Amino acid sequence: MSLIDIKEKMILLMKYQDDMSIKEISEVLDIGESAVKMRIKRAKQKVVIAYEEL
Repeated sequence: MSLIDIKEKMILLMKYQDDMSIKEISEVLDIGESAVKMRIKRAKQKVVIAYEEL
């Protein structure tokens, strides 16, 4: 996880470690639910790419 940006790490941790819903994350970050979904998707892709390069 240290291979990705802190903002990306934060949103993944909120979703998977803290078990927050998309709605809860959107309220905390004050962004739309679709934006949360897209950020999670992009962050997951970056994690996969980062670990494939190792």
